[in-house]
Amino acid sequence: MNGTVPATADAMKAAGKFYDPVTYEGADHGFMRVAGELGNTNPGNKTARDQAFARLVLLLSEMGRTKGRPQ
Repeated sequence: MNGTVPATADAMKAAGKFYDPVTYEGADHGFMRVAGELGNTNPGNKTARDQAFARLVLLLSEMGRTKGRPQ
């Protein structure tokens, strides 16, 4: 997946769109789904899920403030 990031960044810049790719060290593909599964032995998945969820909450909060909505 990381191989597509440079071309996507260029395309988003050309389109005037915001693009902020984030990768999580040690996480497997689909880490949000597999982090809670029984038998999952990669601790990087849970760490990545926690970090990604916190980032999502922050981004949604910032979007609400930008639109003039209360937090």
